[in-house]
Amino acid sequence: MKTFIAALGLTLALAIFIGGGVVLFSALKKSPNSGSSLTNVYNSVPTASQVWIGKDVDTLLIATSTGRRYLKITNLSGATSTSQALYCNVNDKASALYTGFVVFGSSSVEFNLDNMYTGALRCKFQSATSSVAIIEV
Repeated sequence: MKTFIAALGLTLALAIFIGGGVVLFSALKKSPNSGSSLTNVYNSVPTASQVWIGKDVDTLLIATSTGRRYLKITNLSGATSTSQALYCNVNDKASALYTGFVVFGSSSVEFNLDNMYTGALRCKFQSATSSVAIIEV
């Protein structure tokens, strides 16, 4: 009887060990949806910075980075002052009012793996100075 119980315990332990290995191996397989921002995990620490942009002054907001995987630009105007529109141009082209894309006061623009932009951005505010928060991975 003791031999039977010992054999049964050993069989169960072996089954759990093998089953755990199968589960671990299947968890390590690459997801079939790789490439989508919904399934990718960023294994690096994001860089956060703040840029002060003067009134009607063309400013390099962020430089070109071919390794960029995520970028979020937040217009901080409007939190404690009058809301200002931020005008940005791509490809290191000088910023000009009413060109490129606009980030309105207290709002954000996000670039992820589904719509990544790796070039330089130049931006300016129209009528007042303010700051812009940047998060990049």
